[in-house]
Amino acid sequence: MKPKLILIRGIPGSGKSTFARFIQSLDPSYSVYEADQFFIQIDGEYRYDPSKIKEAHDWCKERAEYNLLYGIPTIVANTFIRKWELQPYIDMATEFNIPYSIITMNGNFNSIHSVPRSVINRMRTTFEH
Repeated sequence: MKPKLILIRGIPGSGKSTFARFIQSLDPSYSVYEADQFFIQIDGEYRYDPSKIKEAHDWCKERAEYNLLYGIPTIVANTFIRKWELQPYIDMATEFNIPYSIITMNGNFNSIHSVPRSVINRMRTTFEH
């Protein structure tokens, strides 16, 4: 049975977004959500606002929960640096009796959102495997 929820984690530039889109290209029934989508403006510009990061993650969780409630296969690709950050999604899948899988990306590419190298290095040292 294919997972109805796929959680993709990794530091910025590890390949999360690319891999999520690849899975979706193989099976277009999957919806893809990332907290970074919250910061894409109506004009298509990405404008990150660190003061709204909690709101962005709440937005992502709400969309995933809606999809899972209605049986829509969903991919969530976020950094999930700390293991506890995965838990709300695991709880959703458990509550709805939905199979899930967690994929950790380890690529070393450029961040599509221009995350500074110093931030990426800090995240790398605090990433919980």
